[in-house]
Amino acid sequence: ENPGINIAAAKKYIICGILDDSDDTMFEGISKLGGGCNLYYDIKEDRLTLERYYDISRIKQTDKTYEEVCREFREIFEDAVNIRMRADVPLGFCLSGGLDSSAIVCMADRICKDKKEDVIRHTISSCFDNKAYDEQEYIDEVVKCTNVVSHKTFPREEDLFGQLDDMIWYMDEPFASTSMYAQWNVFKATKENGLTVMLDGQGADEQLAGYTNFYAVLFTDYLKKGKILSFVREYKAYKKLRASTEKYIDFRDVLLVCLGGLVNIGWLTGAVKKILRKHPYNLPFDKADLIYVDSQRDRYPIRNSRKFIYDSLYVGLQALLRYEDRNSMAFSIESRVPFLDYRLAELIYSAPISYKIRKGVTKSLMRDGLADVLPEKIRTRYSKFGFVTPEDQWIRENAEEFGAAFHRACKNISQFMDTSQLEQWYDDHALQMKRNEFLVWRVICFGRWMDVFHLQ
Repeated sequence: ENPGINIAAAKKYIICGILDDSDDTMFEGISKLGGGCNLYYDIKEDRLTLERYYDISRIKQTDKTYEEVCREFREIFEDAVNIRMRADVPLGFCLSGGLDSSAIVCMADRICKDKKEDVIRHTISSCFDNKAYDEQEYIDEVVKCTNVVSHKTFPREEDLFGQLDDMIWYMDEPFASTSMYAQWNVFKATKENGLTVMLDGQGADEQLAGYTNFYAVLFTDYLKKGKILSFVREYKAYKKLRASTEKYIDFRDVLLVCLGGLVNIGWLTGAVKKILRKHPYNLPFDKADLIYVDSQRDRYPIRNSRKFIYDSLYVGLQALLRYEDRNSMAFSIESRVPFLDYRLAELIYSAPISYKIRKGVTKSLMRDGLADVLPEKIRTRYSKFGFVTPEDQWIRENAEEFGAAFHRACKNISQFMDTSQLEQWYDDHALQMKRNEFLVWRVICFGRWMDVFHLQ
């Protein structure tokens, strides 16, 4: 008998893109074992017992200086990369051109040179002809500065739907955007190039405050401590650095965010949700569904900086690690993630957020700690891509193909959601689809997931 659909999880995913935020799965009645936990079965008592064997929240905030933590970061990071390069099979690196994967490749190169190892290492990168989504400029900079051989894969829209069922089968659950398809292609190319072990940069963003939301956490932290001058200085630096790369939060919004983080008054808390969580009340869903999903979303209390970072690790990172694990194992590749070395994770978690964002710059701890390792073009890079695809372009240029898949998926999900407004929304917006609008994909992927696992 096929399992049923977890309707609550389905709505959170479709409406808000929330995934892996609890031990629930998309399958009704099926839970997953959380990170850092063991599950014991007592045969005599016929009883299951869940025990957590590791919890990073026990780590206290450090009293070390910024410079001391930077030095310690470099030492641990070097060893974390070094021990993950132990392999009796061909080893390579996932290289996006971003700060995290570049740090691993550059540190690995430094280790090999220090050991005088004449070993050629390989990198695999996802690239696109559309420069707005392409990072070859930074990939090539890392390749130029290191002794690696670069391999590039170019994911194509015309291959996407042909491979979708396989991706969903290995993934077990729907995924939030076609960025997972880029990663799938990286590991596919890994296999084709004869590599067996890969090092990747997952976990750095969540630990080192690499996402925009962390700025609000920093601002709140300064205000809570009465450091008004620090708050103003950091906000000005944030605005200066981010104005050209994203729509930054204006000063009034920042104050609302910070006030909402310091107190718990209804309208302020609502403002925080609207600003930080991109509240989707303008999306084509039934209002009752929106209200229900919003009631399930209280995961990131910004009144406590360490709690926000803790939740980012145990909630936000879970989906990314699932993608990493399933995509790599689909091609029999062992993926290793140095940033999740427990020693490094504990050091970073112990550091205050002011060590992670300084003068408007995210991941300062790593940028300064690896100043002698990273090329300056990478170290001083502030734009951020990740494993992206030109998803909006694909939809605009192939609106009929995506539309057919979208409407077919709507028929599947109409059993638990009213999709009439949703379908009209697609027809009205497909040709004007904007970047980072992932609703179309979430619907398509969920509908195909229902087909793959026979959940009609």
